[in-house]
Parts: sequence; C-alpha cells; structure tokens
Amino acid sequence: MSEQLKKEIRVAVLPFHIFSSEEELSPLILGFTDDLIANLSKFIGLSVISQLSSYKIKNSASDEITGMLGVDYLITGSFRKSVESVRINIQLNRMTDKSVIFTKQYNDSLDNILQTQDTIIVQIVSILQKQIDYDILSFSYQKKKVELAAYENWLLGMSYLKKGSLRYDLKARNCFEEALKIDPYFARAYSGLSLSYFNEWSCQLWDRWDVNKKGAHNYALKALEYDENDYISLTVLGRTYLYSEEFEKAEHYVRKSLRMNPNDADNLIQVAFTLMYLGFANESVKLYEKANELNPLHQDDYFGYGSNFYFETGQFEKSLHLGKTVSSRNTWVDFPVYMAGIYFHLGDYENMEVQWRLFLERFKSHINKDSAINEREALVWHKNINPYKKNTNLKEFWNYIEKKLVQFLFSNKAPKQKKKLQGLNKMEKCGNCRIRE
Repeated sequence: MSEQLKKEIRVAVLPFHIFSSEEELSPLILGFTDDLIANLSKFIGLSVISQLSSYKIKNSASDEITGMLGVDYLITGSFRKSVESVRINIQLNRMTDKSVIFTKQYNDSLDNILQTQDTIIVQIVSILQKQIDYDILSFSYQKKKVELAAYENWLLGMSYLKKGSLRYDLKARNCFEEALKIDPYFARAYSGLSLSYFNEWSCQLWDRWDVNKKGAHNYALKALEYDENDYISLTVLGRTYLYSEEFEKAEHYVRKSLRMNPNDADNLIQVAFTLMYLGFANESVKLYEKANELNPLHQDDYFGYGSNFYFETGQFEKSLHLGKTVSSRNTWVDFPVYMAGIYFHLGDYENMEVQWRLFLERFKSHINKDSAINEREALVWHKNINPYKKNTNLKEFWNYIEKKLVQFLFSNKAPKQKKKLQGLNKMEKCGNCRIRE
C-alpha cells in the first residue's frame, strides 16, 4: 500500500443551520452535530476536525476560511422542524475540486432522530470508504438504544460542561443525574458525571482536590461497567491512576482510550499528558502535534501542554516559544516551574529566577495561604504533586534550587530554618496534597 493511500482522510463537520424558532429544539440539534463529530472520529482512517475549530467557521463558501481547517471533505447540513417531524439535509463536499459527492434529505420524528443519526454516519463512512484501500474500522463505534429524554439531558449537560465554570459544572451534574433517573444504564451519563469532577480536579481546585479526584475516578468506573469502550472514561481513569502512582494501570487505560478513539483532539492532549509522566515524552509530542492538526483553531491552553512535552524531549527553545504564548490565567499553579526549568537549561538565570519567584507567589496564594513563602516547602510540594514514573528534565533544576537553598541556610546560620528544613522530609500533608516521606 502506498504512503498516499495510507494517509488518513481529514473531515470537518460544520455547524448545521437551524431553521426553527423553537428554542427547545436547539440543544438537541447542536448536540446532534457534536455527537456526529464524536462518532465519526472513532473510525480508523478518518481524522475529524474538532468542533472547537470547525464551529468557528461561519461561512462554508469561503475558500480561505475553510482552507484553515486543511480538510479533504466538508460535511454541512441543516434542520427544519415541522409540526410532527424534523427534516435533515446533509451534504458531503470534496474540497480538492469543490464537488458535491453526496447529498440527502431525511424526514423523521424526533423520537427516531438517534436512528437517523446512525444512518447518516453509516452512509458517510461507506462513501469515504471508497476513497482508501483499507477498511475504515472502529473499535468502539456502536449505537445502543437509549431513551430520547435521557439523551437530551446528556446533551444539555455536555453543553454546560463546555462553558468551563463551577456553576455550569453543577448544572451539568444535575442534567446527568436526571438522565440516569430515566435510564440507569446510560453509560454516557456516568461519563458526563466523571467529566464534571475531572474538570474541577484538572483545573486544580486544591480545596476540593481529593473530592474531585474520587468523583472523577468512581463515575468513570461506573461508566465502563455499562460501556467498556467509553474512551473519555478510560482517559479519566488513566489520569486518576497516574496520580495514585499506579503506573501500569494508568498506561493501560490511556492506551486503550487511544485505540478506542485516535482522533479526538482534546482527548489526545490528556492522553499525551499522562504518557509524558510515564516517560513517553516523544510519543506525547507526536500526539500533541496531531491534536494541533485536528484542532487548528484551538485555545492557547494547548500551548502550555505542548511546552511541557517539548521540554521533556529536550527541545528547550521550542518549549520556551510555546510557554511564552500562554496566559498565566490558563496554566496550572506550578507552570512557572517548568518555565524556570527551561531558562535554567538555556543558561538564562535571570529569567529563571523571575519564573521561580512567580511560582512562589502562586504557591502562597493557591496552596499555602496562611503562611509566609517557604521555598523549600514549595519545592517539595511541586516535586511530589507531579507523578513522574521516570526521570524528568526538571531534575537538574530541582538540584540547583536545593543546593542554593542549603547554601543560603547555612551561610546565614539560621538554626530554626535548618530544623524546619529537616522536618519537612517527614511531612504527610502540604496544603491538600500528599507528600512522600
């Protein structure tokens, strides 16, 4: 098979036009398109552009704008609601010659909209199948029957999660719980609950660290009871096992998630983040670069992850370039430590010190709120909260800071501080985070 034929087909689904004045229809229709993207992304051989990028394209007729997505095929559509049915128009366009290779109209009731979606997916995949010479398989694509009301609650919950705030996380949970009242075996509702806790945990809300980690973990396990191939829950489990230092389980779950869906950009970032800690930094870089291709119009939080991945592969200049583009509001508490580590390896000690001081300020404001800044305590916290299985390029920087702290303490003959330094090695808690002895 030639390399050209092996290349994945890249597809984007633009937001469907909605010809309806009924507000209650909007969540279902918007969710329909999201679900279409998520399910198409599960097929091997198809790279589906993230909705975070495709939803920014408002004019499909603009070659310049659609060209930003770099796709081979573009899917567009519309919804129109009548008294008793919904009319769905869908069109598949080939971008190389701007030709329409598939168009069809579907008329169905809202009760049958999930079956209609399944039909659309199968027909589109069948057409794209002819463009490559190997099977477009899927490890996890399967449509299970679910009550429409439960599905609508799930869609609404997912729309709340995308807003990214505590208030909307709570609203999302209410929706997922309502879905489970209707259908107690609805795996995606449990997955949604897991995500609502995972969002808060991964955003490092330190006063709820343990609660959110436990919620993310337990609901992910519950989701997998009813759908063992739910790739989002697999990733969440991988991440929670990572922070529990159960490294073999962590790797097992994220790699299975990757097999279940190799084309969800946001999921690739989370998988890459876990693999970085497990010692697979080169693989993390490859997944990051693929995520960038699948979500070319992403937010700048991608750059923070990318900076870490390049740092661990020793590409310090590239790591610095990405790190400098990230807003401090969109990074985790100890991101400045990575920036300080970059400057250390590049020999720029002045900027290294600036970033280290920035971390100490953030440590005091987010972690150790009631005490004065203690550099040793901050360093110990940082080293223990990051669950590296193997060595990290931060190690030399850590040693440098530790040596500097020891020299300072002994040169200033501060017996009380020296005693506190020795005692820190026996601490069990620092803020809300476990410290290893």
